Amino acid sequence: MFHNRYPNKIKIMADMMNLSKQTNNGRRSRKGNLKVDLTAMVDLGFLLISFFMLSTSFDKPKQMDVFMPNSKGPNDPTEIKLTKTVSLMLGQNGMIYSYQLPDMDFTIQDIAIDSFEYSAAVFRKLIFRYQDKVARIHGDKKELFIFIKPLENSRFETLVSVLDEMNICNVARYAIVKPESEVDQYIFQKIINTKPPEIKL
Repeated sequence: MFHNRYPNKIKIMADMMNLSKQTNNGRRSRKGNLKVDLTAMVDLGFLLISFFMLSTSFDKPKQMDVFMPNSKGPNDPTEIKLTKTVSLMLGQNGMIYSYQLPDMDFTIQDIAIDSFEYSAAVFRKLIFRYQDKVARIHGDKKELFIFIKPLENSRFETLVSVLDEMNICNVARYAIVKPESEVDQYIFQKIINTKPPEIKL
């Protein structure tokens, strides 16, 4: 006679088979929805977009607006008091020579000339000093008019830096002109000790 040594095990397996059949015949069991947090990916996307916009802005060509006089029509000179004007001669190796003329009669030898190698701090101090002087004489520092006179051997970066400082120091009136006055000749001969070259602007 056959004797079953594992009656409980057989019964459990039979119950599992019956349960499987009931599940297949009925409705399927629901599976849990898988949720993925994409917050970090969104942040990464914004960072990449910001980096792309920043890098493209750096690649854009930069240019400086320079208003030139009308070469076709007559250019009537504007009369400006000498005490409102300051001349800046841009020399070699970043050197700058500045002077201001009086309204009364003067001799070239009596003109005070400041010379220094360009740096933002020294240049701004010089401009602020001239602005204060013009404000004391004429009542408004905006009356200051600066003539920028680059020499042939001057650095282009010095000219660009000086033009930037005009905006930083709120100098509204300035112009780029040729160094061709008698005072400029004197500076060439006595300080720079060179003959004035032909300037092309």
